Amino acid sequence: MTLRIQGEVIELVRRTREVVEAIGKHDKDLERQVRRAMTSVVLNGREGERQGRGKGRQRFEDAMGSADEVKGGLEVAEALGYVEVEAEIVAGWTRVARVFWKLRG
Repeated sequence: MTLRIQGEVIELVRRTREVVEAIGKHDKDLERQVRRAMTSVVLNGREGERQGRGKGRQRFEDAMGSADEVKGGLEVAEALGYVEVEAEIVAGWTRVARVFWKLRG
């Protein structure tokens, strides 16, 4: 199974990269955490699409949780005054989390 969402996730990572770099000017730990979470979305999604129901479901749940973590990191960075995040970037991570929620079955 090849997931169409993976292309969208990679594009969203590209769009989010500059925001994450700006976060790093204020808070290196938060930058690293958001970066790791973005990477986790991609890698767990890819792993899940190659595995069976049990392990695949867990990878999709992990990808969903990481997408929510990215969204939370962006929201906290904005609340702390580090960056302004485009609403459509936050909406993109919400959509990704929803897709992985549905995929987990």
